Amino acid sequence: MELRDIKTLDDLQDQMRIYGTMIEQLGDNFQDLKKVEIAQERKENDMVKALDEVQQLLYEASRKLASYDD
Repeated sequence: MELRDIKTLDDLQDQMRIYGTMIEQLGDNFQDLKKVEIAQERKENDMVKALDEVQQLLYEASRKLASYDD
């Protein structure tokens, strides 16, 4: 759906729900990255810590978008 196609509140809520789902999937992908063997070998690595932080922020964003679903 293009932005010009959003004409009603329902359209906007539908698009927010779609973005929320996309963001949640991205968070799941970060979870998968943390399971990669080289990441597991370096659990205290700054990169793994960054993945944790980003994953939490993504899930928070997804929850916020879902909260507008009536």
